[in-house]
Amino acid sequence: MSVKPLRQIPDGVTHSANMADPENWVDPLNGYAYDSLILMHWMMMSVKNGRVVLPGGTNYAVLVFPAKHPMQPNNTVISLAIAKKILQLVKDGATSSSIKNIWLVLG
Repeated sequence: MSVKPLRQIPDGVTHSANMADPENWVDPLNGYAYDSLILMHWMMMSVKNGRVVLPGGTNYAVLVFPAKHPMQPNNTVISLAIAKKILQLVKDGATSSSIKNIWLVLG
């Protein structure tokens, strides 16, 4: 019986030593982090001191809506509910990237 080599990264998380190492991953956003949100998260957002805030304390300095990308060809399609929420957040003082050519999905 052979034992596969194990390692702990981060501390307390044991996995196969042959897994991809996160420290060697490509950083396509040059150090910036991102979140992908569902409708429920959007509806809970508010603006406090110019930052978009969720009830649990997660907050964002700016909302960025990326340009069209081969991996996301329909990036300009959003629901009416989310479009209304984005507009309300901006009216309440949130900072957002340019929003143009956004198509709404009704329903």
